Amino acid sequence: PGFVTNSLSVALVPAISESKENNNHLLIKKRIKQAVNIALIVGVPWTIILYVFAEPLTTLIYKSPEAGTFLKIMGPFFLLHYFRTPFQAVLIGLGKANTVMINNLVASIISLISIAFLASNPELGIYGVALSLNIGLTLGTSLHFFSIKKLIGLYLNLIDTIKVILSGIIMGYGGLITFKYIQNETTNSIVILVISLTISLLSYLLFLLFFKIIDFKKLHK
Repeated sequence: PGFVTNSLSVALVPAISESKENNNHLLIKKRIKQAVNIALIVGVPWTIILYVFAEPLTTLIYKSPEAGTFLKIMGPFFLLHYFRTPFQAVLIGLGKANTVMINNLVASIISLISIAFLASNPELGIYGVALSLNIGLTLGTSLHFFSIKKLIGLYLNLIDTIKVILSGIIMGYGGLITFKYIQNETTNSIVILVISLTISLLSYLLFLLFFKIIDFKKLHK
């Protein structure tokens, strides 16, 4: 689902750039808010799915259930992937491509240093690499966020954020219950996963509608 935020980022650069040329700061903030909302709505369910269904997914795709541990370590941080690309696009649109480069460079250097220290720890081993990647991702996204906040101001809608995350958590529990129930009815792992993921995503969509996070009447605005 990363293609959604990647496509969004392509559209963000000229939109932000045009608004900057017109000194329309309100429109810039509106576009950023829209981008953050889309990233949150798209990122939350897939982040939770990759965490909750980590072992079934790695078993089905890679025949390696133990690889599910890596997904669980990195899973909670996957959400940041959906914000990092739009944040980069916003900074580029604001004419701060050099800031993007510096932020990414700092995050990469810290990530490499972390790998050197954590991966060399016998108690962590390869898990140290996963932790180091999380550190780099968190730092890079945070640097982009604070750069935008300093330039134009960026504040998250806390109430909507809580509603989306709550919808995702409910979806995760519902999907897990469905998965365990279907396991008693069939041994076909593909069928189990497809049905569980379908019900999970449908329940997520219903809760977004219930909480009025998605309003079809406002989609054209």
